[in-house]
Amino acid sequence: MGRTRGGLGAGSRAAGGDRTAEGTGAAAPGGVGPGLVARLPSPLPGVPRAGARPARAKAAGPLATVQALRAERDSVVDWLRGRGLTVADSDANFVLFGEFADAHAIWQSLLARGVLIREVGPPGWLRVSIGTPAEMDAFCSALLTALEGAREEVRR
Repeated sequence: MGRTRGGLGAGSRAAGGDRTAEGTGAAAPGGVGPGLVARLPSPLPGVPRAGARPARAKAAGPLATVQALRAERDSVVDWLRGRGLTVADSDANFVLFGEFADAHAIWQSLLARGVLIREVGPPGWLRVSIGTPAEMDAFCSALLTALEGAREEVRR
């Protein structure tokens, strides 16, 4: 103990070191000379670092899926608003839309057409989870029919 040296600490007295933390330098008061500056070790040893490369490459797949879901969500939001419905702004994989005098009747009509959405949230609102383009087309088609049926009920 008490001696000064440049470079990385060894970590224990048994190894001849002075208990400095791995990756830190213990230098003389004059500073560390250019020849004594050591490259800090990588946070990952070679094998895990090599294994991380394929994982990073595979990350592009899920990222593309997320981007596709965002695009589909934004398309559904535009479609719903284009039909005069109110849509809550969303960054999620679902959309809240309404406001319906009888949200339960709209939900029932969608269910009768094989489209299951959620009847949750504020009264008069429904929630649709974003799916594949084919699933969203089925939702839009069923909702058009449900809205047309609701308009017919109002006219009577």
